[in-house]
Parts: sequence; structure tokens; C-alpha cells
Amino acid sequence: MPIIFYGNVEHGEYKLWGTYTSGLSLLRTYDVVEIKPGSYIEVLLVEIRNEYGNLVKRFKPFKKLSFNVGEYWYSPRNEWIPCISISDTTASEINIGKNYRICLILVKHDYKPILPFEIKPLDTEASKVVESLERLEILLLTTIVEHESLKKALSYITDSYLRLNENDVEGARTSLRNAMQILRDEVLPKIEVEEEAKDFKNNMRKMLSTMYSIMSYGGPHPGPAPKTTTEMMIKIVMELINYFAKIV
Repeated sequence: MPIIFYGNVEHGEYKLWGTYTSGLSLLRTYDVVEIKPGSYIEVLLVEIRNEYGNLVKRFKPFKKLSFNVGEYWYSPRNEWIPCISISDTTASEINIGKNYRICLILVKHDYKPILPFEIKPLDTEASKVVESLERLEILLLTTIVEHESLKKALSYITDSYLRLNENDVEGARTSLRNAMQILRDEVLPKIEVEEEAKDFKNNMRKMLSTMYSIMSYGGPHPGPAPKTTTEMMIKIVMELINYFAKIV
């Protein structure tokens, strides 16, 4: 399951691949699953707080970052512990400094996705962040599919969500239609049903075609509340992807 946690940003000596240097390091990775020095991780940056605990920035959508795990000399424990070593370029880009706290969601470890279906907070502070997440954000974070066509549909849905958050409603609807088309034309034909449920695939195809049509209206003012309607459809298609993943 994706793991959400806060880490303290410290300045001091750390090492990566045996090379010693100084810079910013994120403490807390030493007790997140079994992350070891030299491993590779992918995270989503959720929010940044300054040394006073004040919110600096909440990322929407979350910002994807990747790191090779290094080691940090942690004086209170008098030992080297695993940490994320943050380059000056990355620190400047995301605007963090010493004694800042950043909230991350660990989604991949050594190139393998963390198990899906639930987000695991490591502490009360992280639990509050999970409670603030939108249903759609949680769906996107916890959905992992094996079927190649479902992977394509999920990729289009993610793109649709990102575009919608950037107010590119037309682009979001285009990606959403692509996802629907894949579900209708590539995934649905591969679903096997019993004879007594033979109408299921036809009814599902009609539903997807209707949804596709709803996302296809045009003109300078494309239908009622286009952004809200598109967001609703993204949620429905995400639920369908999760459903198809169980039966295809």
C-alpha cells in the first residue's frame, strides 16, 4: 500500500555511493518499510511546511520525485541512517530549507509499486493529510492494474485529472474519452460472462457509449458546468477501471 509520511529536512553530512558531501537530507526514511541505502524510490510530494509548522505549499496535483537513497549521520543515534539526499537544484525547485517538514507518499521502492488499495499513514500528522485527500486522489493513488489495456485507460484518466486541475477542461475531456474508448473497445470484449448474464456486456457497452457522448458535446459553452461534469465522469471511469480489474 502507498505509505504517507512526514520527514524533517536537515543540513549536514551524508553519503551516496560512498561519496561524502554536505547538503539537505530528508530524515524519516529509516523507518519507512525497509528502505536501504542504495535503493531507488519514487514519491509524490504532497505538501511543505516551514520550520514553524506553517503550510508553505500544498501540491495539487502531487509532484512526482525520484531519489536514490543515501545515508545521513544522525547525531542523536550516533549512527548512519538511510535518508533521501536532496540536491540543491531540487531543493530550490520545490522551495525547501533546513528544518522544513515535507509530506511524501511512497509509491515505488526499487522500481516496484507499493501494494495497492489502501494508503498507510505512519503517524497522526500523516493521517490528517489522508483525511483531507479527495476521493479521486485516493483512487488514483491506490489503483494498480496488470491488464495492458487497463493500464492505458488508467494513464489517460491520470492525464485527464492533471489537465482538469490545470483548467484545461477540453484536454481533460479528450483524455477521458480515450479512456472510455479503451474500456469499451479493448477491455469489454475480453470479459467472459455466463449465458444468463449475456446482456451484461451489451448493456455496459451502451453505458460507456452514452458516457462518451456526454463528454463529446462542443461549442463555445460546452454543456452545463463542464468542469464539474468532467470531474464526475473521471470518478465514474476510475470506479469502472477498478471494477474491470477484478473481472477481466
